[in-house]
Amino acid sequence: MDHLGIKPRQGKYIVLNYMPTGGHFLLGQKLDPKAWEQLFVSLARRLRQNNRVILVCHNQKELYAARSLLPGFETFQSDSYEKYLELYSGARWGLLNRVHGCFALASFGKPSAVVGSDSRAKMVGLLGMPEIFVNDVTHEWMERTVNELEDNAANFPGKMRLLKEEAAAKYDALIRIALAEKRVAKAC
Repeated sequence: MDHLGIKPRQGKYIVLNYMPTGGHFLLGQKLDPKAWEQLFVSLARRLRQNNRVILVCHNQKELYAARSLLPGFETFQSDSYEKYLELYSGARWGLLNRVHGCFALASFGKPSAVVGSDSRAKMVGLLGMPEIFVNDVTHEWMERTVNELEDNAANFPGKMRLLKEEAAAKYDALIRIALAEKRVAKAC
C-alpha cells in the first residue's frame, strides 16, 4: 500500500535535518563541519522569519545538535517511523542530510534536497531532486535550491505520481517477461 495508509496533507511547514558532518561517515574525507554548520544555521534562521520550520532529528545526537545550534526552534524526534511519515506528509518541502527523509518526502509528493557526505546522496537525483556534497555547499546553492523547492512544491506531486506510474509499469513488464521465459523454459 502506498504511503502505509498515511495521506499527503497540504504543506504547512518546512522540514530541515542537520548532521554535523552532513552524514554518518567521514570515510577518510576532509570535511568542514564548521562551514556546514554556519550555512545551515543561517538558512534555518532566515527561513523561520516567514515560515514554520521543524528540525527533524532521527536520534538523540541530532536532537542535541539541533537544540544547541538553534535554541527555541521546533524539533521533532521519535522512535516511530509512522510518526516521521505523518510529519513528512504535512511538509511543504525539506532540506536534509538524511537521504531516506528525502525519499519519504518524495513519496508524499513533497520536494526536497539532500546535502550529503557520501555517494548515497546521489540517489535523490534519480527523482529529479537537488543533491550536493557537503563541502561543495555555498550560500548561493542553498538560496537557489530553497527557491527551486518552493517553486516546485505545487507541481511535484504530479511529477512523482507519473514517476511512480512509470516505474510500476516497467516492473510489471519485467515481471511478465520473466514469467513468460520461465513458462517457456518449463515447457522445453
